[in-house]
Amino acid sequence: GLNLIALIEVLSQKKVPRHNKRPNFRSQKLENVSVVLDFLENTERIRLVNIGKFILPIGYKNVCKCSEEIS
Repeated sequence: GLNLIALIEVLSQKKVPRHNKRPNFRSQKLENVSVVLDFLENTERIRLVNIGKFILPIGYKNVCKCSEEIS
């Protein structure tokens, strides 16, 4: 969540609004991911297909293949 927010803020050069800066619970972490996905869809106009807030924190390998390409 927070790493994704930091990455998106650097890449887009914009601040992600209203996220939890110190998430302690899984629900808060999922909310942060949801805020980032909403930011990408609404502010950056990036169309996300088959990516939801429950997929990224679990770490499905078919969604994020960068770790396989680097190793």
